Amino acid sequence: MTEDVNKIVVSYAKQVVLRKLITQFSFTYSEEQKNVSELIVAVNFYLGDLPDYQQQHDMMLLIVDFLNACTKEEIKSLYFWLLNEKYMDYYQSFEVDLEDSDDYMERFNYKFGRELAYKLYNPESSELREELHNELQKLLIGFASEFDFSLVDDNSIIEIQEMIDRYCN
Repeated sequence: MTEDVNKIVVSYAKQVVLRKLITQFSFTYSEEQKNVSELIVAVNFYLGDLPDYQQQHDMMLLIVDFLNACTKEEIKSLYFWLLNEKYMDYYQSFEVDLEDSDDYMERFNYKFGRELAYKLYNPESSELREELHNELQKLLIGFASEFDFSLVDDNSIIEIQEMIDRYCN
């Protein structure tokens, strides 16, 4: 049951919430016309590397404004998405002192589950919110690096929309 709920929440985060963020990052609108944003083109220039300070700053502003506009439910879904994305990192770095016993794995899994729950219910003190900012920035940088923007035209908009579908499904 818990696994099913997790899948539903993560799916919502990808198909709805991340789609909104990536769309905001990718496009601007003027006079009812969709345009490729200057920010995605600028970030794309760095080919997946960390962009310069100005682009990093602009991305962080976009992310902060986006998160501030999200509902509690959307934020919570992003936390579940983040835990899924970083699950193995958390698992491998989790340390607990449990003496060798027959139920070591059961006790380890219980304590690890409690640690993940703590992150979800205390995102500020567990630094989950900060991790979310960083992971969203990585996502946007990776997304921007998918394109060849040597020529930005109407086909670029179609390519971006198709890539958003791939990223968010």
